[in-house]
Amino acid sequence: MNLNATADVLDLRELSVKKQSPLVKKPESEKRDCLPELTNNELLLATKRSVEHEREAMIAVLEHLNEIKKRKVHLELGYSSLHEFCVNELKYSDGAAYRRISALHLIGELPQAKGALENGVLSLSNAATLQTHFKKSQMQINAKEALLTAVQGKSKRECEKILFAAAQARGSEGHHGLAVNTLTKLEFLADQALTQDLKRLSELLAIPQTDLSALIKRIARIALQAIDPVLKKTRKPVTSSAEDHVANPATDVIPQEPIKASPVKLRYIPAYLKKQIWIRDQSQCAYTHPESKRRCTSRFRLEIDHIKPVAHGGRSTLENLRLLCFHHNQYAAEEILGKAVMERHRIKTKP
Repeated sequence: MNLNATADVLDLRELSVKKQSPLVKKPESEKRDCLPELTNNELLLATKRSVEHEREAMIAVLEHLNEIKKRKVHLELGYSSLHEFCVNELKYSDGAAYRRISALHLIGELPQAKGALENGVLSLSNAATLQTHFKKSQMQINAKEALLTAVQGKSKRECEKILFAAAQARGSEGHHGLAVNTLTKLEFLADQALTQDLKRLSELLAIPQTDLSALIKRIARIALQAIDPVLKKTRKPVTSSAEDHVANPATDVIPQEPIKASPVKLRYIPAYLKKQIWIRDQSQCAYTHPESKRRCTSRFRLEIDHIKPVAHGGRSTLENLRLLCFHHNQYAAEEILGKAVMERHRIKTKP
């Protein structure tokens, strides 16, 4: 039988297929068992229906993930990011989670992308590639909309060519908007020890490992300021106040006497107390879901949080302080102080 029959012919035959097909009114498991009994025409129609259902299910997943993100359900469960939630709770692979979250962000920026995904003219892979391109480039909304239209119906390779040409047209922009001719490509093999060191530095400096260029740039700057006689910072006089002291976990001595919170500097946390907190919490976010007892595993962008806020009379004592990742610190603050208060605070502190 000719599998290249037109859609009109297939649609006309669909009614008879529904009457005769072994798939009608049977559970999914039985339908799959009946596949060998289908004619080529029935198989083609059934496959197309399955593809439509797959796209509908994908859109439903994206809508559910968006609601989870809005409600911060992943944070409540002890996950520091939506990606971690998708991998550990929903059992997606890293790549599958990345594509869905990227598509979700693309829809948030360009709502018309949802229709393109639903109609099948935009693949999930191309949606993720497009969103990645947008993150690395500073583009106006009309330019983004034009690219969204341009990549519809294209293969992944064609999509990449279109985006590369667009970057060239904007002035040969490369990573983070830098001109390609000013960049030097570096490649090297890292052993396990170096890989672990880079991972730890990524956590401490709050620079994702996915942006290795920015991470190495920051490390190089810190190293030069420490050893280059020209760039090295001169030490402050010994008469500097306790507030000016910078924590050094390797040399600071932890006193035996408990810390007494200063009535004037309630938010001030001495260096030795910071070290105690980092050691006690094992350099990891201390947020724990109250029911499942699952603890957040994030070591990235950690902050010291007052369990009872200073605004509510909380003190800077070991018992009232803990390490939280940035997202769980924001989540905890919203739970205690309210979303409205935190929104005003974010607007006030926004650079």
